[in-house]
Amino acid sequence: SSNILARTGDDVGTIAFGTDTEKLYVAGSDGWGEWIPEPPVYTCATTSIVSQEQYSIGDEMSGYASAFNGNVTGTQYTHGWYAYNDNLFRAAGSIGQSFPSPQVITQYKMHPWAGSARSVDAKSWVFEASNDNFTTAVTLDTQDNQIFSANTWREFSVVNTSAYSQYRLRVTENNGSSTLVVQEVEFLGCDISGAI
Repeated sequence: SSNILARTGDDVGTIAFGTDTEKLYVAGSDGWGEWIPEPPVYTCATTSIVSQEQYSIGDEMSGYASAFNGNVTGTQYTHGWYAYNDNLFRAAGSIGQSFPSPQVITQYKMHPWAGSARSVDAKSWVFEASNDNFTTAVTLDTQDNQIFSANTWREFSVVNTSAYSQYRLRVTENNGSSTLVVQEVEFLGCDISGAI
């Protein structure tokens, strides 16, 4: 048992300092136990769109349509992002952002292709973050069997308090087409400097 330097009583919830272990202890109904703090819960001071067309990375044709240009009404080949790798359009791929300074992303949004075909829409994906161009990646969110409605944004929140330089949506499956198309993507950053 630790030597307790100071305490406010022996009631449940009482905090004490153990002089021999230099740890905090809390009184419970069955005796004293080490106090382990829970991670902080906070609300973002501000949230804003941080994704921009010039930061785009992923499986895409150079100079082709973008999912970060703000256009949700453009149709085939003129707007939206098409998964493209090894000179072929693909049914899966990754799209993301590489920021000049690390960002804390707590939400992302996807808008499906403005065309009528829902088979090109993303169905399953992983939202990942990295600070080394995805040599190592942290999974922030996983979605499976998602369905999109025409002209409708979908929002996905993630629990994240760390700043990363790169974020990506790694789409592993679409809804059956040989081509994956995403009209628009937005990454929302959280300013936690004044968070509560």
